[in-house]
Amino acid sequence: MTDDLDVNYSIAHVIIKPGKSIEPHMVKNPEVYYVLEGEGLLYIEDVPFELSKEKLVHIPANSKQHTENTGTVDLEFLAINQPSWAEENEEMLE
Repeated sequence: MTDDLDVNYSIAHVIIKPGKSIEPHMVKNPEVYYVLEGEGLLYIEDVPFELSKEKLVHIPANSKQHTENTGTVDLEFLAINQPSWAEENEEMLE
């Protein structure tokens, strides 16, 4: 259905459970996180940025990143990518 919209961005609703994380990865395009609920840490090139409700964070293209839920409730955020997210533009890191 979204293919009919003719937009060049994607929005993903991400939920990270307490104590869990998204493994280090890199995306070829820039991303923006908008936090809906919870709290956590987003590491961009190993520099920590606090995440909390209504916070907006820009992640530059080709930056190493990973996200941790440091709170006691689900960390929920919107991950906005332009151009649209594509598997070939994401690389998982060790």
